[in-house]
Amino acid sequence: MPNKEYITNRTKRYEQFANRIFTIGLIFLLLFLALIVRLFFLQNINFNHYHKLSENNRIKTVPTAPIRGLIFDRNHIPLAQNIPTFELLITPNKVKNMSFLLQRIKKIISINNSEIKNFKKKMTKKKPFEKVVLKDKLTDKDIAIILANKIFLPAIEIKAKLNRYYPLQKIAVHALGYIGRINKQEAKKIDNKIYKGSTHIGKIGVEKEYEKILRGYPGSKQVEVNVDGKELRTLKEVRPTPGFAMTLTIDTRLQQVAEQAFLEHEHAGSAIVMDITNGEILTIVSAPDFNPNLFVNGISSDDFDKINKDSKRPLYNRSILGKYPPGSTIKPFVSLAGLELGIINKEKKINCHGAYQLQNDKHRYRDWKKSGHGWTNVEKSIVESCDVFYYDLGFHMGVNRMSDYLSLFGFGKKTGFDNKYELSGILPTRAWKRKNRNKKWYLGETLIMGIGQGYMSATSMQITKAVATLASFGKVVTPHLLKYYTDHKGIRHKYQDPNKNTSLPINNIDNWKLIHKSMKNVVHSPTGTARRIGYNTSYLIAGKTGTSQVYSIAQDGKYDAKKVAYELRDHALFIAFVPADNPKIAVTVIIEHGGSGSSTAAPIAKKIIEKYFELRY
Repeated sequence: MPNKEYITNRTKRYEQFANRIFTIGLIFLLLFLALIVRLFFLQNINFNHYHKLSENNRIKTVPTAPIRGLIFDRNHIPLAQNIPTFELLITPNKVKNMSFLLQRIKKIISINNSEIKNFKKKMTKKKPFEKVVLKDKLTDKDIAIILANKIFLPAIEIKAKLNRYYPLQKIAVHALGYIGRINKQEAKKIDNKIYKGSTHIGKIGVEKEYEKILRGYPGSKQVEVNVDGKELRTLKEVRPTPGFAMTLTIDTRLQQVAEQAFLEHEHAGSAIVMDITNGEILTIVSAPDFNPNLFVNGISSDDFDKINKDSKRPLYNRSILGKYPPGSTIKPFVSLAGLELGIINKEKKINCHGAYQLQNDKHRYRDWKKSGHGWTNVEKSIVESCDVFYYDLGFHMGVNRMSDYLSLFGFGKKTGFDNKYELSGILPTRAWKRKNRNKKWYLGETLIMGIGQGYMSATSMQITKAVATLASFGKVVTPHLLKYYTDHKGIRHKYQDPNKNTSLPINNIDNWKLIHKSMKNVVHSPTGTARRIGYNTSYLIAGKTGTSQVYSIAQDGKYDAKKVAYELRDHALFIAFVPADNPKIAVTVIIEHGGSGSSTAAPIAKKIIEKYFELRY
């Protein structure tokens, strides 16, 4: 008979086992029910949410960059284009040995170390399955070699794209500017919605100033991709809006003549030709220059070092940034101030002995002509550029009255030119010197200001605007490069001058006519300082030469350009308006360290003016 205690223990173990089985079964049942509920939520309640996530893994939205607007000169000659080019891309996650692949590619096509360095830098910023550009602007030969060796070059791809291109190379580069890759600082400032898909932005010049007009607006496309991120097909597309085409005021035929004139003598300086009736800039030169195409996709270190180390600073836009003492080119304006303010009249004469002295002052303010000009009136003072006449006029006028009148012509102010980086130059007063130099104003400084020396400075653009105002008997126009832009409907939006219908006050029109006549005789009279460019011309030029000192010469000293360091030599200037009796254009030429305005600046101006008449404007 079984032991009673054994039976009892056996029953207990069975009950314990059954309880465990029940508990485990219950847990599995609850887990199964939780799974069923979860599946129900996934497939029904949250279906749309997870379906969308799934689709996002398979379908992605890719921004597409707009085509940048083209830029033309006034005669519809292309200045900035978008040309098709080809670039070489590599997908990093498909490459087992990147160094080996790069060396193999380097053996068959030309790739420099800078390109490899940039490639590796960009590769660290992208996901492994994203394509990275190794080389842009492949040649036809490069493409043929790569395709012939494609089997040995895994993970590479040749892709076509539009590339900004400046077909005239260096012509009008400082006005036109260039685009370049968006840098970190720019990326923080731009609107990401507008620049989605874009890699470039205007850097300087028109390309920067009119970025909003030229850039366009991005589009997008929905594409299906595989597990490697490769695009399989386009599901939906919103096309980008191209930028507007721009037509500039520049005449490249005139521009090329002006630039060539500087190039022939390797001058550094600037030249501007402006239509005095509307402010259109026909020519704007800053020499030396550079090729903007070098900067579009990132300039190489070697090219940048070559440009940056050039002592004449090719990147420096002298037409709006260079501030120069205007020298004797200021004399027509000072004369007009004296006439209009009633300080002098056309008969007023002074006797020039070659120097001017203030009472109780040993300092002699020398004239450029050591023997003097003799008895000199307003007209002769401009024609022969008599310094002593202006020392005396400055003495009687005073610095503040002189500054007030010169400011009417735009000196000391920005011109409104469509480049916000232009500088304003300096038009000094007593208060200006106290504020900026913490010193009092001396009478001698007023005297030399009358001949465009001392603290006074102006840009080429300021001088050109002033000449245009003088030539047009006080009509004020704003210098500008935009002639019009054309929208997608073909409507032309012309430049709107903020100074339209603005004129200077005129006390006596005969005073203005006297200045015009005097400037004409600077070129077309036997004693005029620019008479050499006036011989055998079929047209009349009204002009004024100028020579501005870079450093002061001692009282007993003598200036000899050959014995002075280049950077200390005088600047040469020439201003003009033509035709003299019916002005159409204003011209300014400044040659840095060029010496006499009559010998270097005036001949360049004549070449430009000759071309202007040849084009029969």
